[in-house]
Amino acid sequence: MRKALLATLVLVCGCANSEITEPEGGGSGAGPAPGEGRAPAPPAAPDPPKIAPDVVASIAAGRPTDVIIALEAPPPSEEEIKPASVEIDPQVLGDLKTTGVTPLAAFRTFPMVTARVDSKAGLDALEANKSVTRVYADERVREYLSSTLPQIRQDVAAADGRLGAGTAVAVLDTGVDYSNPAFGTCPAPGAAGCSVAVARDFATQDNAKDAHGHGTNVAAIVLGVAPATKILALDVFDGGGAKASVILSAIDWVITNRAAHNVVAMNMSFGAGLYTGTCGSSVFAAAVAAARAQGIVPVAASGNDASKNALGSPACAPHAVSVGAVYDGAIGGWSWGNCVDNTTSTDLTTCFSNSASFLTILAPGALVTAGGTTMAGTSQAAPHVAGAVAVVKSVYPELTASQVVSKLTSSGKLVTDPKNGVKKPRLDLAAAVCSATVSPTARSVGAAGGTVTINVTTGPSCGWKTRSNASWLTLAPSDFAAKKTVLTVAANPGKARTGTVTVAGRTVTITQASR
Repeated sequence: MRKALLATLVLVCGCANSEITEPEGGGSGAGPAPGEGRAPAPPAAPDPPKIAPDVVASIAAGRPTDVIIALEAPPPSEEEIKPASVEIDPQVLGDLKTTGVTPLAAFRTFPMVTARVDSKAGLDALEANKSVTRVYADERVREYLSSTLPQIRQDVAAADGRLGAGTAVAVLDTGVDYSNPAFGTCPAPGAAGCSVAVARDFATQDNAKDAHGHGTNVAAIVLGVAPATKILALDVFDGGGAKASVILSAIDWVITNRAAHNVVAMNMSFGAGLYTGTCGSSVFAAAVAAARAQGIVPVAASGNDASKNALGSPACAPHAVSVGAVYDGAIGGWSWGNCVDNTTSTDLTTCFSNSASFLTILAPGALVTAGGTTMAGTSQAAPHVAGAVAVVKSVYPELTASQVVSKLTSSGKLVTDPKNGVKKPRLDLAAAVCSATVSPTARSVGAAGGTVTINVTTGPSCGWKTRSNASWLTLAPSDFAAKKTVLTVAANPGKARTGTVTVAGRTVTITQASR
């Protein structure tokens, strides 16, 4: 078997079996499948203790420990986007500063603060503080288009001018080498002709645009799907990985600067751990929820552990859009180290891709060439979806984050993972952005019957179908070239009647007089 080029993104949780390694990739979320009713609510992972066990163990060993403290606050709402700020009561902050606890910094857009704890007395004070909902370790993370664009029908959407113009996608990763030709002409971020609007280090400055190459590949995939979007390249990794507090700082920045750049999606091709249910207790859950409440779709790779009943974090967060990986074609048998696919084919879910009933969507993840490198993993699947969000928002700017996700999941091709039987939609961008209007939407016809010409306005590459709900209404085949269809209304032998036909997904009502 050949072995693919792998990169890894790992979250070190500081507990037993704490280092989880994944082939280049990342996660997903769930919704009703096309043609089905509302899916049952995904299971929720059990709540962990208020203070993470690894924090307790670290203090018991006499080590001062950096932590992230979550404070009680009402959940954010996506229904009405409000100013992205959280006012933390000064009294609460004052109460945190006690023996053994030194607050360091507060985030601006979700109720969390960083602190250092250096004694058991400090832990006891946090345990007793009713304003504190959870204390996390400041965990460390290490890094976890050839034919893929036609697979998701990006070329069809692009032919209709659906390119993501006027939007931006934040890529939280290893940075982006914006000098790469994939990003245009970039003497500096924000320059004319440069697709990278911002390049910013949140981790320790390493004097490299992208010391790994992972972020460059991921960002180039986003641009492959949405060539007119802008990339916000946020480097959250240092040489040894990235701390959860650094990632949270980047998310905080994204939310704060959402309006300035019209940020519509946030790509997180990293993660760790395995959760058999949604993880509202994850250190990333509150930040992900805050981003979504501000209209930013948080896209996360599901992970590459080959688990078929669990997702990594942050993909498992209740408001994340988790993404699993499928092959973009037949590449023969392939070994991924932790699993083997003896045969491969287009839309086959990769054996390494984490999956569960609460996964959101699938996208191409093996093998993906972008930004001059070929990589594979759920890390590569996720940016296909982040780019698709940019395209959908450019076409439908009025949609909420949840409505955008619904468009993507309700229009995708259903794919069954042979390892667990779970069916999830595979991204179909053209279907998600193909909309139509029809004229007329209503018509009255005399008892003798007759014909009605129904005109269709839609993108030149968008197909459409027709159907009738009444035997006395007959639709001619769709005439795509003329953008119309003809409806024949039979003579009415009796009482006045009303029927409907559906053309390009739109309803046309026909009323007919009695004889």
